[in-house]
Amino acid sequence: EQAAAAAKKQAEEQAAAAAKKQAEEQAAAAAKKRAEEQAAAAAKKRAEEQATAAAKKRAEEQAAAAAKKQAEEQAAAAAKKRAEEQAAIAAKKRAEEQAATAAKKQAEEQAAAAAKKQAEEQAAAAKKRAEEQAAAAAKKRAEEQAAAAAKKQAEEQAANAQASEAAKSTVTALVEAGKRSAAAGNLATAKSQFSQADAKMPENDKAFSAEQYSQMANALAKLAASTSSATTKSEAIAEAAQYADKAIASNPDSSQAHFAKGLVYSQQNNTTQAIAEFEKAVALDGSNYEALTELAKKYYSTKQYAKAKTMFQKALVVKSNEPATLYNLGLTERKLNNDTAAKASFLKVLQINPSHSKALLELARVEKNAGNYSEAINYYKKVIALEPRDVNALKEIAQVYANTGSNANAEKYFLDAVAAGDHDSVTYFNLATVQLDMGKNADALTNAQKARSLSKNESRFTYTYGLALEKNGRIADAVAAYKEALSLQANYVKPKINLGQIYISQGQYDAAEEILKSAAQTEPNNFEVNTNLGKVYSMRGNYATAISYYTRACNAEPKNFTAKQNLAACYVSNGQKNEAVSVYKQIVAANPTDWSAQYELGKLYISLGQKAEAKSTLENILEKNPSYREATSIRSILNSL
Repeated sequence: EQAAAAAKKQAEEQAAAAAKKQAEEQAAAAAKKRAEEQAAAAAKKRAEEQATAAAKKRAEEQAAAAAKKQAEEQAAAAAKKRAEEQAAIAAKKRAEEQAATAAKKQAEEQAAAAAKKQAEEQAAAAKKRAEEQAAAAAKKRAEEQAAAAAKKQAEEQAANAQASEAAKSTVTALVEAGKRSAAAGNLATAKSQFSQADAKMPENDKAFSAEQYSQMANALAKLAASTSSATTKSEAIAEAAQYADKAIASNPDSSQAHFAKGLVYSQQNNTTQAIAEFEKAVALDGSNYEALTELAKKYYSTKQYAKAKTMFQKALVVKSNEPATLYNLGLTERKLNNDTAAKASFLKVLQINPSHSKALLELARVEKNAGNYSEAINYYKKVIALEPRDVNALKEIAQVYANTGSNANAEKYFLDAVAAGDHDSVTYFNLATVQLDMGKNADALTNAQKARSLSKNESRFTYTYGLALEKNGRIADAVAAYKEALSLQANYVKPKINLGQIYISQGQYDAAEEILKSAAQTEPNNFEVNTNLGKVYSMRGNYATAISYYTRACNAEPKNFTAKQNLAACYVSNGQKNEAVSVYKQIVAANPTDWSAQYELGKLYISLGQKAEAKSTLENILEKNPSYREATSIRSILNSL
């Protein structure tokens, strides 16, 4: 406890000493801080007072300096002002004096200038009046002279025009007279009249000259086209060429002049140059109807059908109802295989001219080509009613009738064609062909002979002549004619077939075989060739070969039952009964009333032991055709069954 008390006391004393020390340090620090703050405040105050005093002193010095400077500037300004005022007064005085002097001088100069200007203006006015008077006098003299010259020129022009019109009238009259003479075929008179017109042709009117020369050339070219005299034609063409050249020389841009030159080239048969001139004429004047139609015709004649069509169509724009152009367009459409368009053109022709026989004939041809034979015949009859001796219509209607099997009508119109003067070998040939079909063998022989005599190198005509000879029983002559036809055409099959048939009928099987095999080389699938070869080999007993040829014949004409019967007969003869049965069945199926085929089939069934089939087939014949020629034999066979 004493130790603790001593320790406590010591601790308290130490704490008190420490607290006192701390309090003293804090008091000293606070006093020091206050002293420092007070010293700082006093220093600050002294500094501020010193700064204020210094600033005040500088301000006073600056104010004094400024006042002094201002006073000096004011004094200087006042002195300057007084000097400027004095100078201004002096300058003003001098200016006024100078202005007065200048004004006086200017007034004097202006007065002098005005006086001078006035004098000049008066002089100019006087000069102008003098010039105007001189000009007026000159103008008057010029007008009087011009009027006199114009009057003289007008009088001269009037006189020239009157003379020119008189000359043109004379030329026109001569040209028209020459055209009439040319149209009448009087070349000498036309030449004389045109020559007179040429001599009087006015030189100052090129267009008129070109027109007249063109008309002269056209008239002469047409005369050349119409004359039958070679001399006249040559002379007319030469004259036409000269006038056409003069027309072009007068006016190279004249469509009519180039058209005239084209006509000349046409008459000279220079188609290329004619086309070139017609093309120039059309290019210069697209409405030149004659140039358009002539160019179209040239295109047509050179087989440029598309171009021809275009030109005909352009011509119809100029003249829409020209039958000739419509007709020619129709012909062109036919060449282009446009029969529908051709028909339309021909019908338009008939609307304008129902009696236009050429259009009717072409319509007949269009309908014939289309297979409309009744319409074709109607058109042909209309042509013939208008032109009873139109041999083309007569021949063509005859051919249509022949094609449709109307041989009597065909013969009539062929004979009418001959009576109308048609002695063409083809007509006699066609007439003979129709008469052979009609059984008029004597008449056919006469006409076939005429055809042959007119065209001795035509193998068809010689063959038909041979056929007519054969039909008239002149076999030897027929053979000679057939051989002659073959000498003209070695691969001609028809005479070979007929020779083969004649040889077969005469038992000359080797000759028949040779000629028919030659025909087979040309036409291996020809029905008649194979049928006759089949006959040759069957006659010789060579049934196998005969079968091969009859088979070819049946393939060529599957519906020819005679050939099938011959084939079946060869099968039977060759022991091929089943094949024969098959062929007979084909015949019966196609033709149930072929009683002979059924009869042969029934007999075949018996030979094959097929009694039921035989009985059915034979009984069918008796049931359907009791009067059949073999009915008795059939009943006997059925009884034996």
